[in-house]
Amino acid sequence: MSLSLIRHERKDLIHFFQNQALLQVLRTYRENGYQAYVVGGAVRDAVCGVFPKDFDVVTDAPLEKTQELFKLVRQVGSGARFGIVMVIVEGKSFEVARFRREWGYEDGRHPTHVEFGDLESDFQRRDFTVNALYFDPIDGVLIDPAEGVKDIQRKVIRTVGEPSQRFLEDHLRMLRALRFVSQLGFSLDGDTKEAIDRYVSLVCRVSLERIWNELERLFEGKYFGSTLVATEYGLLIKFFNEWFKGVEFALKCDRAPLVRKPREPWLLFALRNWVSWVRVEGSMEKLFLVVIKKCIRRDCKKKVKDFAWGYQKENWRNLERGVILRHSVNLWVREGMRFHVGEGGELSQYWKEWEEEGGPPSPLVRGSDLLKLQGVSPRQLSWLVAKAYECQLEYRIKEKGALLELVPFSVGDFNRKKI
Repeated sequence: MSLSLIRHERKDLIHFFQNQALLQVLRTYRENGYQAYVVGGAVRDAVCGVFPKDFDVVTDAPLEKTQELFKLVRQVGSGARFGIVMVIVEGKSFEVARFRREWGYEDGRHPTHVEFGDLESDFQRRDFTVNALYFDPIDGVLIDPAEGVKDIQRKVIRTVGEPSQRFLEDHLRMLRALRFVSQLGFSLDGDTKEAIDRYVSLVCRVSLERIWNELERLFEGKYFGSTLVATEYGLLIKFFNEWFKGVEFALKCDRAPLVRKPREPWLLFALRNWVSWVRVEGSMEKLFLVVIKKCIRRDCKKKVKDFAWGYQKENWRNLERGVILRHSVNLWVREGMRFHVGEGGELSQYWKEWEEEGGPPSPLVRGSDLLKLQGVSPRQLSWLVAKAYECQLEYRIKEKGALLELVPFSVGDFNRKKI
């Protein structure tokens, strides 16, 4: 394939790359007789009309020459073996890699052989056509050897080369394909989807940490629900069902998981239970969109615990209606309860009203209001505030005065309790 046939003048993309430190890196290579291009996601984003956040550079310069040309060059883990370093210019970091080809993926993740080469051999090792794009922002030239621009225009994720071979080389690429669907709103090419369906169980052989990194980005994708869940439902179910077979050892029980990262156990708890919830309830989309996507954040532990409390009906089935309503003010408790409450049920009517009004009503009565009433002592406050809120929710009271009229009755109830 002649690269002259796939060079395109795209000066319209230059304004996406007006990062002076980046341009300095590229000019330094060029002035010393080497090729250098921005590659991958940054070019893809620019073609999509989005300003890139990070820039990766690829060059034919040997590692020793890069270290000679720039004052600050840092190793990236074991990246030196692959010709990858971090170049720092004007306080900004750029991952710089050397053109290379790879083969011999014995562990389904890492190549056993690396050979430095040219741009044509470099593009053939890349995962998807939309990422196999090389741009020179100095001259405004785009090199597109895999016709990635056409796939961007078609909104399609397609592997570079034969899909089965690419996924057998690196199993994580299958999860990356789903992640790009979630982030970009693209669909999977037919052959690519078929290969993922055939080999998705192999992803489970990849380390938990690498899978976790992909899942975090997948769940946070802008098109997670509208595109990924809507179009690749079957692949998601198949992946998670396979994955949970491999992570069962990491969970001693629901409340005592054995995983190092503090946030991992709780997402795993939600994900594992999602499998059984889907099987029993058939409510995969609701759980995915409402729970898992948001549970990925730092406060996921409490959210999943709240959801689990609401989902376990025995926790609230015998409580008074007002008490149930007070608990269900918590979104996550409420979402857990929804699995046991029909759309036409009494609780659902309350929740529907709350949602139409933008959320549950705030408490009308505070502790300071109650202390003004005769016969109310400080030790009664928290209990009375809760009872007042329960009355407000259950009887749909809108006025503080009307609610305060009910408090003396609650005081009597409190005094009859064993304190």
